[in-house]
Amino acid sequence: MLRIAERISASPEDYHFKSSVKGDGDYKVGVRSPLINILILAVSLVLSFVLWVYVAGLNKIIDTFTFDGIPVDIVNVNSGLFPYSGNGTTVNVTVRGVRREIKELEASSIIARADVSEYSTAGEYTVDINVRIDDPGSLVVVDQSVSSVRVFLDNRSSTTVPVTSTLGNTNADSGVEVGMSDITYDVPEIVVSGPGSALNKIASAQLRLDLGYVTGSRRYTGEVKLVDAEGKQLKDDDLTYVSLSTKLVTAYVPVYFKKTVPLAVSYKYGYFNDKTVKVEIDPSAVDVKGENDVLSKLQQIDLTPLDETKVLSDSVTRKIEMPKDVTNVSGVDEAKISIKYLSTAVKEVVSEIELNNPQGLDVELLSETLNVTLRGEEQYINYVNPSDVKAVVDLSTYSSATGEFSVPVVITVKNTYSEHVYAIGEYTASVRVG
Repeated sequence: MLRIAERISASPEDYHFKSSVKGDGDYKVGVRSPLINILILAVSLVLSFVLWVYVAGLNKIIDTFTFDGIPVDIVNVNSGLFPYSGNGTTVNVTVRGVRREIKELEASSIIARADVSEYSTAGEYTVDINVRIDDPGSLVVVDQSVSSVRVFLDNRSSTTVPVTSTLGNTNADSGVEVGMSDITYDVPEIVVSGPGSALNKIASAQLRLDLGYVTGSRRYTGEVKLVDAEGKQLKDDDLTYVSLSTKLVTAYVPVYFKKTVPLAVSYKYGYFNDKTVKVEIDPSAVDVKGENDVLSKLQQIDLTPLDETKVLSDSVTRKIEMPKDVTNVSGVDEAKISIKYLSTAVKEVVSEIELNNPQGLDVELLSETLNVTLRGEEQYINYVNPSDVKAVVDLSTYSSATGEFSVPVVITVKNTYSEHVYAIGEYTASVRVG
């Protein structure tokens, strides 16, 4: 009874009760011993100590770790130079230190640089790679996969080169010509950038024309290649650091056909016709070349019209002018026009000079008459009298000029004969004004 009383008088905190239901419905209460509680507490203290020792040990564990692919920066480049190689190089860096710090280290905090400040001239140099850790703490770099990098330094410039063409795999029928000298490009010039030593070798950007079998003009798109002054393609080694503003170029390649085309002449006033003259042209035709759609429409080449009133001989020379987009390949650029007059005659009359003076100037004609030469059909010219011919000095453009002048004279023939008879040559008269 005494033990029961002691247990009842103990503090409730000293006991852990267990309850269970017996088969007859009564509850059974169990009490855990204080000794067990002490053992649990002791184990807890030991585990806490072990954990503390482990955590404290983590701050003293030394480890290594390799960071792959750290980019190398080329720094301190002298003015006028540019690093064409070296940038883009990567290095694998091994770091040693406290494991915790290694785990917290970012790759971006590892800095790899190649300092080229000591190089002031163009060339290729081997430059040491220096690696450091930004805010290293206990960490140190113990290894790096590469210790140096090759850096090519040169000036950075650009130049503009023309686009040219060379004929590659191309076939055409006899007489058909690819117009190499007349090719046009959507990009006539290309900007080339890179080291000056490389740019000095470049003369043009050449397009190879592999047209196959050609039947007419066409457009061709291809990739240009850089060539030297002799037209030789530059080697890839020469162009390692060269870039182009564009590589693809579209060319319009004209294909020319040949044709023999007759020459023809027309007349200003119509006095020359089949009844009055027989005209021969030497050469009568010329060989020309042009694109097919142009030549198909070309039936003749017209010489400069003849002014019958100024033809004073039986032959006249005219320059052979080509129509647009047509080329003369005959080797002859002038034509001789021979004139044989038919049923015509020449007659000279003396005509009195008339004066047209709308300004009311004080004018004196220094000659009252003028010898005029006429040409015309025989059946009409024989009936023309001096009174049928009028010679007029026109002063309508003279206003305040004074002195002696040689003034053009306009010759006209009476309407009855004017379609068949005309004055030939140019005429002037002397007048004194003022």
